[in-house]
Amino acid sequence: MDSRGQELIYKYLDGACSDEELAELRRAIEMHPEYAGALFRAAENQVTLTSVLREASPETDEQPRVIRPAAIRAAAAARRRRASSRRRISARRRKARAWLRYGVLPLAAAAAFLFMVHAYNRKTIADTQAALCAEIIEIQGEVRINTAQAKARDKVRPGQKLRTSPGGRVKVRYEDRSTLELKGDSRLLLRENASRTDLSKRYKLDCGELEADVAKQKAGHPMRIATPNAEAKVIGTRFMLRAETGSARLEVAEGRVRLTRLSDKKSVDVDGGYYAVATEGKALEVARIPGAEPPPAGIAVTSFTLINADTDKPIPAFDPLIDGAVLNLAKLPTRNLNVRANTSPAEVGSVTFALDGKIHNTEGGAPYALAQEETQREGEGYKAWTPPLGQHTLTATPYTGPSKGHDIPGSGSPGQALTIQFRVIDE
Repeated sequence: MDSRGQELIYKYLDGACSDEELAELRRAIEMHPEYAGALFRAAENQVTLTSVLREASPETDEQPRVIRPAAIRAAAAARRRRASSRRRISARRRKARAWLRYGVLPLAAAAAFLFMVHAYNRKTIADTQAALCAEIIEIQGEVRINTAQAKARDKVRPGQKLRTSPGGRVKVRYEDRSTLELKGDSRLLLRENASRTDLSKRYKLDCGELEADVAKQKAGHPMRIATPNAEAKVIGTRFMLRAETGSARLEVAEGRVRLTRLSDKKSVDVDGGYYAVATEGKALEVARIPGAEPPPAGIAVTSFTLINADTDKPIPAFDPLIDGAVLNLAKLPTRNLNVRANTSPAEVGSVTFALDGKIHNTEGGAPYALAQEETQREGEGYKAWTPPLGQHTLTATPYTGPSKGHDIPGSGSPGQALTIQFRVIDE
């Protein structure tokens, strides 16, 4: 039924139909039977509403007002307006809650996170600056920090240069108890790191002599001391470095220091009791310091053994593991391997393993294994290790003293080291 038909029915019930409209409604009912049903339902609703109003009204002589279709439409429109208003209010509340949940709270959380990160970074940077700041604990003669006269308890920071006059001497100490002593006519620059959180101590010794007693440095942050033609990389040791015109001399009292010649990048590892001189045009070799204590008699690594880490037993074909051996992973009983250093006597203070020129492990007790033992097995087993493919050089050095860490050389005096080369394939 169209809107014109509804309008005619409502006018008829309101008594507002003209003769023409009444005739039009009769024709519509005759042509469309559904108009009769619609007229009947509208009249029935009118009667029902009138009856409800009569029952709800107090008993008076007045007749209840007849509810006309126009009033019904007005009430319905009012209800729609109220419902629409409630929907708008509800929508605004939902938007407010959504803004609180997805806007304000995340922004507050992000701001709190950024504040914590900023505070952490500030603390990290402050800790790094404190770790790289040295304090003068001994001073003799004329010593300057840049151009200012230095005195005891002064702080020396990255970016500053220490200068000692002939006959002068200064000793500084770091937070980790490492000490540096600059002697004679010397110049030492404390270099700044590229990152404000880098804990590496870096120096440039322009000339003169430097003695150092270095505590174990944090992993990945070794101490580096450069001269005009060489660089010493230090993890933890006692040594002396002297920079002269065209050469650098490194003497190691304890531990191990790697000396690299800058012109050709050749390097040597210098153990305690030995020295090396980096000079242009001459071989970079290691020699024993005259008068230094010789290696203890009988302290030596005598051989290597390839271990099956699944069974903790030697692999017979590689007991001993000799120089020039070829390990075919495809034909070995397992890929879970390890290498044991056999010493004379059977127990020494510690054994340091270097694989391809880098310290791989320092073992403080037998069996002395290339890969660190599994601590949860209380030292009774071997850690599973698979060597990478290619050519490798393995060196094991015994020491009289105990291990001070798996990534630094053993302590005490070194004994007779053993070096072999082996190749790993998978065919």
